[in-house]
Amino acid sequence: MTNVLDNRRSAERFRLETALVRVVVGAHGSTPETKGFFEGHAYDVSDSGLRLELDSALPVGTPVDVELHMPGLGSAIHLVGRVARVFDEIDDPGPRRMGMNLSGRTPADSERFTRLLGQAALGRLV
Repeated sequence: MTNVLDNRRSAERFRLETALVRVVVGAHGSTPETKGFFEGHAYDVSDSGLRLELDSALPVGTPVDVELHMPGLGSAIHLVGRVARVFDEIDDPGPRRMGMNLSGRTPADSERFTRLLGQAALGRLV
């Protein structure tokens, strides 16, 4: 049986090998709470999305620039996207988990990101 959430995804998701992968999110919201730089951690990634957590939620639709800092990768991979989903605070206390739709990256970062997704070290989510 296929989960409804699986049908919404356009690309296969991969669990990141390390427990916590550092991210720096540059948010371009319209209020002080949704504008600026926020540090957090990523959990899984696909060619079109990223699941991460920050100390506080950004509203759905907030445009973001994300630096993905993978151990052993050297410099960060820069990704561009929007907040697509915020997990319910009642079901998910603590840091706020969010899903990001990714929409862009530089050609150099695109090549590095594609190589990252092709690594056997990333575990496929089932």
